[in-house]
Amino acid sequence: MAEETVNVNPDGSTTFEGGEESTMPPVEDPAGAGFDEETVDQVVQGTDPAIYLLMAVVLIGFIYFLYTRKARADQEDEFFASLEDEKFNLKLPGEVDEYYA
Repeated sequence: MAEETVNVNPDGSTTFEGGEESTMPPVEDPAGAGFDEETVDQVVQGTDPAIYLLMAVVLIGFIYFLYTRKARADQEDEFFASLEDEKFNLKLPGEVDEYYA
């Protein structure tokens, strides 16, 4: 193996000295053909995925609220439907009648 020296420039780029020559051709257009600032602007203006997550959480919470409200109403209806006149006729003590009289 050949020994190489790497120089790191202040802008973050690197240069290699010594060692074997690279067999890769130099890159002339690192961004690729057809790359322009409009593409970057379109990507930056995209919708944040956190917005979709927030919308999903709100939707799931709303559906859960509707389900529990319906279930609670059904339980109350079943309770009052199961009451019969004689079976649940509560006898209050005489003091109650005296209090309201």
